[in-house]
Amino acid sequence: MQITRGLFAGITPAEGEIRSLYDRSGQPVLRDGVPVQSFGVHQRTPYVLEKFSPLDGYCIDVVAEPGAFDLPDPDTLVPDGQGGQRMANQPTVKFTARLIDPNNRTLATASYLKVINSLSSHQEGETLARGRLYEALGLPGASGEIEVATPAQPRAAPKAATASAVAIGSGTAHLPAKAKEILATAEAEALVPADAKEVPASSDTSSPSAAAAPVSAVPAASQPIPAAAPAATTDPEPSDTALNGDKLQPALVRQAIARARSKGVTLPAQFDSAEHLRVTYRELCSTRKSTPTTTTEEE
Repeated sequence: MQITRGLFAGITPAEGEIRSLYDRSGQPVLRDGVPVQSFGVHQRTPYVLEKFSPLDGYCIDVVAEPGAFDLPDPDTLVPDGQGGQRMANQPTVKFTARLIDPNNRTLATASYLKVINSLSSHQEGETLARGRLYEALGLPGASGEIEVATPAQPRAAPKAATASAVAIGSGTAHLPAKAKEILATAEAEALVPADAKEVPASSDTSSPSAAAAPVSAVPAASQPIPAAAPAATTDPEPSDTALNGDKLQPALVRQAIARARSKGVTLPAQFDSAEHLRVTYRELCSTRKSTPTTTTEEE
């Protein structure tokens, strides 16, 4: 991939600076059926320092202040008082990164609200705030946010030997069924393109759900966790094999299921083809609330 516009136009990440993203279950993160590649904060830093060199008087300042509210932490479970468990409400910190010029003027600013649940939370918050600042300057960190100048790659999952997984928090495999459903829905919402998401009539950009979506995975509390409660009865999940014999990508099927549940619609018991699955997922990402179409053709 290559950046084609803005201050960093012409930059093509070098080999080893790009890695594939994986979700909590170890599956590649997809956008529109294509695996997402990450251009990390540490890999982007040299490009920013080359453009805004400290030797020329520029600096990046990161300030931390207590968050205005607590947020549920999917990696830390506590008793719910009824014999079960729930996600713990954890304190938050707002990290604000600023780019300051030699005349002490703020050129750009970005912030990140981070759940504090480990010794490394502050360091992670500062790093994530710097990443947001880089994005504000025109140096995005994911392939879905960069205009691609090279031919599109085949829609296939990357080989394990050529992709390095990001850190995945422990303990999520033992979450209660309800918590797993919440996480699946949140991850599916995070993958929906920005222009396709539903916007409430009175949106609040500082709401807990908006701030919690990009929170990175951190180690869970090392306390014994009882077996998960039986999952509630839901609609049968679509088959992983299409009617025409196509093998469907499990990650995209799960995202389509989560999106359909959040919209209150029912998916077909078996998709006609892999293209049918992709078309259905795109329609679920739109603002319409009708049942996805069953046609397999796409203009």
